[in-house]
Amino acid sequence: MKTIVQINSVINKGSTGRICQGIGLQAQENGWDNHIVFGRKSNSTDLNTYDIGSTFSFIQHLGASLLFDAHGKGSRNSTLKLCNWLDEIKPDVVHLHNVHGYYLHVPSIVSYLREKKISVVWTLHDCWSFTGHCSYYSDINCEKWKTECHKCPKTKNYPKSLFIDNSSHNYRWKKKLFSNWEQLEIVTVSKWLEHEVRKGFLKAENIRTIYNGVDKNIFHPSHDLTRINKKFDLEQKFVALAAATAWSETKGLKDYIKLASYLREDEVIVLIGLDLNTIKNLPKGIIGLHRTENQTELAEWYTRANVVLNLSTQETFGMTSIEGFACGTPSIVYNTTASPELVDEGTGVVIEPHDLDAVYDNMVKIKNNQLAITKEKCLARVENNFDSKKQFNKYIELYESLS
Repeated sequence: MKTIVQINSVINKGSTGRICQGIGLQAQENGWDNHIVFGRKSNSTDLNTYDIGSTFSFIQHLGASLLFDAHGKGSRNSTLKLCNWLDEIKPDVVHLHNVHGYYLHVPSIVSYLREKKISVVWTLHDCWSFTGHCSYYSDINCEKWKTECHKCPKTKNYPKSLFIDNSSHNYRWKKKLFSNWEQLEIVTVSKWLEHEVRKGFLKAENIRTIYNGVDKNIFHPSHDLTRINKKFDLEQKFVALAAATAWSETKGLKDYIKLASYLREDEVIVLIGLDLNTIKNLPKGIIGLHRTENQTELAEWYTRANVVLNLSTQETFGMTSIEGFACGTPSIVYNTTASPELVDEGTGVVIEPHDLDAVYDNMVKIKNNQLAITKEKCLARVENNFDSKKQFNKYIELYESLS
């Protein structure tokens, strides 16, 4: 039996954790012995797991990041133990996901994988791997990473550094460590991200795009909406929905708040994932939810919505649009980063960033059925491009080609 080991900060939690879980289950069905290494508290899983994290390791790594801008260089002892465990497991393929997240000594694990000549798939879910500090840079139009990072304008963003800008050194060690890696196959989650990677020091590596997928067993339009409509008084109302695991300015929170002033009495915006303080201060016309109980409830909201809004200015994929499509709901997105490639004329509208007049105008057009958008086209787009089972199978096929 062939063995695959996935490595990610979390398992069965958040978008990357659920992707690991889905790939693992699919690999298991296809006869692979599957293990997932994770670094932080996660949801339970039936898959084989290896918990690399500890409170001490996390605190030490956090300190290295905050004080010395040395993210990715903490947790050395726990990573060396992981390497010893890998010696015992002898994986045919190691699949890296997010190697950042205060849990992994990146030089140690990469040096080990290179020395052992293990086939590696690395899915890039963000931009951390080819910058000197940040995970995203598009919101400030920074292009230093194309040559060499220095005087980083985002040291106060994740992974936060309090005092030191070590971006130039970080860029150089990443470039040296990751470049010319013979056994490496890079997977990006969007064409936009693939194009970005090809502009940096990883451009010579093998790169392909595999879109994230949505679980159609959970996200589908056949949900009972009685409870939601009654609890939130949504009968006969036009609902614009947006969801995020962590809201910020780049996720468009200010734009949603401004958009509320456009709404008529029969229109409402629902924001999921807000902190309690933000919920208390929302203007009229916005319903704020801290979280949903589970993905099934989230799917109910997507099904109830008349449109899904994604007013983020930095997306390497844009899962909310796809989850909405799977529930038969179209999307309005900003014309920036990966968002536009997910939407076509039959499933949504692409708007220039922060043009709220155009956002609202197209909300009204959707409300009045003035666009060539249909539930059937939304469902077909998922079936043809974003079905999780089909997308996960592409990873299994990649594993097979490398082993």
